[in-house]
Amino acid sequence: MKPVKSLAFAGLMAALHVGATFLAKYAPGFQLIILFIIPFFSAMYAIKADAKYSLIYFVATIVACMFVSWTDTLLYVLPSL
Repeated sequence: MKPVKSLAFAGLMAALHVGATFLAKYAPGFQLIILFIIPFFSAMYAIKADAKYSLIYFVATIVACMFVSWTDTLLYVLPSL
């Protein structure tokens, strides 16, 4: 995958992580569903993108999700990465 596509795909997957974290924080009952959905976003990125952009994806996802909820980021997002 080209560098621009890899970084754009990382942004898209990070945005999906942020949306899932938002659902886990503010929608009651979504925590269990989110536990099964979030790892698929990371797996899709690991399969499609180059390995050298994984650190950028990791840092961007953690920082973006920390703005929504730091506890949900530590409990749901960090283990899935």
